[in-house]
Amino acid sequence: MSFPFASRNSLRYRLANNPISRGAMLVGGFALVVFFLTRLVILCTLARGSIGWDLSLVKALGIGAAFDVLTAFYVSLVWVALSALVASRRLGLWRLVFLAAILWGVWYLVHAQGPIATGVAAAILASPMLCTFGRPSGRVFTVIVVGIFVAALLFGAVAEWYFWQEFGARFNFIAVDYLVYTQEVLANIRESYPLPVIVTALALATGAVLIFFRKMGWLLRISDAPFNWKSRLAPLTSAAMLFFLTVWMFSQSQLPLFSNNYDAELAKNGLYSFGAAFFGDKIDYPVFYATHPIEESLAGAQKLLATPAAPIASSEPGDLRRAIKHEGAEKKWNVILVCVESLSGEYLGVLGNKRGLTPNLDRIAGEGLFFRNLYATGTRTIRGMEALTLSVPPTPGQSLLRSDEATDLFSLGSLFGERGYDCAFLYGGNGLFDNMNYFFRHNGYRIVDAPTKSAADFTFQNAWGACDGDMFRWTVQEADRAYAQGKPFHYYCMTTSNHRPFTFPEQGLDLRDSTGAVLDDGPKRTVKYTDHAIHQLLEIAKTKPWFPQTIFVIVADHCAFSAGKADLDVTKFHIPAIIWNPTLVQPNVCKELCSQIDVMPTLFGLMNWSYTTRFFGQDVFDPGYNSSTRRAFVSNYQKVGLLRDETLAILKPKKECGLYQVSLKEGTLTPDPSLSTLREEAINFYQSAAHLFKSGRLKKDVSQP
Repeated sequence: MSFPFASRNSLRYRLANNPISRGAMLVGGFALVVFFLTRLVILCTLARGSIGWDLSLVKALGIGAAFDVLTAFYVSLVWVALSALVASRRLGLWRLVFLAAILWGVWYLVHAQGPIATGVAAAILASPMLCTFGRPSGRVFTVIVVGIFVAALLFGAVAEWYFWQEFGARFNFIAVDYLVYTQEVLANIRESYPLPVIVTALALATGAVLIFFRKMGWLLRISDAPFNWKSRLAPLTSAAMLFFLTVWMFSQSQLPLFSNNYDAELAKNGLYSFGAAFFGDKIDYPVFYATHPIEESLAGAQKLLATPAAPIASSEPGDLRRAIKHEGAEKKWNVILVCVESLSGEYLGVLGNKRGLTPNLDRIAGEGLFFRNLYATGTRTIRGMEALTLSVPPTPGQSLLRSDEATDLFSLGSLFGERGYDCAFLYGGNGLFDNMNYFFRHNGYRIVDAPTKSAADFTFQNAWGACDGDMFRWTVQEADRAYAQGKPFHYYCMTTSNHRPFTFPEQGLDLRDSTGAVLDDGPKRTVKYTDHAIHQLLEIAKTKPWFPQTIFVIVADHCAFSAGKADLDVTKFHIPAIIWNPTLVQPNVCKELCSQIDVMPTLFGLMNWSYTTRFFGQDVFDPGYNSSTRRAFVSNYQKVGLLRDETLAILKPKKECGLYQVSLKEGTLTPDPSLSTLREEAINFYQSAAHLFKSGRLKKDVSQP
């Protein structure tokens, strides 16, 4: 770590022989090793069957190495910032005053986050001031802080492996959400993974690394290096200049296109991806995506949405409202919407599964209206909620539910509310997660979630809250209360059981498949439990006086696994939906391609409702919804797609667009540049949706165009 032949007055000598730069090289170098090994382990274990073993892999590894170096440099900057605060000699009066000022500033800035956060932040900033390089306190500081770096980097590597195992990707905005909602996530981790073993292994590994550093003499070279205030200038200045230069020059958006999406994920650095998601969860559509003049996109969307049965409501340009008219009286059925966590279409027998996981859903699919060719709009629960309640295409970035501006929107809540319905959002967990309570409360719903219940209301809980059976029991109680008050009701019921850690009450449940083999796969076991819980809900409902006028809508929020080789693997979006009550709806199968946003407009058609709509979703039984207009919307965080029959347009950042022939069964994509019309339609839909929300024109006030 030293350069004995360099001049003692040279910048090179000063950078190599002071504790700031020496420590930065140590932690940055260790970070680089960890990043390399993390990529190698993921490649050789989880990704070996899905990665492209060709020249694209070489390209991915080369780009990944570059991002590893860049991220290791950013890691070293943390050491630079901390060690720059270390004292050069014993504390004097003025230094104590300076320390007090730092602590007061920390308290002022973060005290709203709570005493624990304030204390941690204050300790991080204050502890270096109490140490002195060249003295015992400096040695203690070095061992502790380097140990924290080592433990954090090793923990990140382990977390990345588990994250890839579940999501098939590097850290992204899901990981950011998990950091924000720590109560549910930490409980989920404790129940899902062998945490004591992991923590013990990490502690032993951290200790071994520190012993190695000590035997190599590297820790002593840092803590005993000569240090004064002047020696801080060179590394601090160099680090600051390089930081701003690299932030300006590089970003994850510069990653090239890969034919295999797993290659693109492998080319990323997990820690860098986490930071990119943290600072970039909101995406301004016009800045990053292909556009038309907004008037042109709105006019194009008007033509795509209008049908003879649902004409545009006004002649004003840019007004996408449509006037839906039905002859005769409206049906004021009660509506219980059951949104099922991670219910992939592949689990249902009516969609080809032979293991008998969903006998009850398979049965009612034949008794009601079954959507056979339905696609989810996204890969998160809040995307499904957005699609069902707002009936809009999935705009890039976070779901609209996460926006504080998503209030008083034209939604299920507004439609039911203006007709005098009792509307409630029921959730077995804490609805603070993912901003759900805020959204539903500000869009016409009461909240019935775990915090509103007493201990007697729970028979089984896990990290995410009450089991589905408990939540359905709450639903029946709410329906009884509304019926007693003479009010029609609409309840949005969000299940939780079909989610890691995949635990549920097993009493009385046959956990064998159709061959008699015991189910030992967590997702398949909980799918069978949720199917059983839905059956119990319907059987209890049949005994209630409100049942003859109550329709049940059962639909998945998204698929269980969303990762795929293609940019957007359409096979990972195929979900079921059933509209059921044999006394109200005749058995039927909708075989047309349709979107999650079409489910509720179709229900309103069955209920004979007339209304002026801002929904992008359509009634699939409208004669205007036909072979030339049927479509589905699919998306992940940054890519949004328009699926029409067996063609797909994918809009991507940097204003790129991919046009493909797509296999709905295999998910394979074949480029087809001739699909220019599909590209224009995709832009019209997505640009219009993003513009209308941002401009406040998705509000429920129908006087606004």
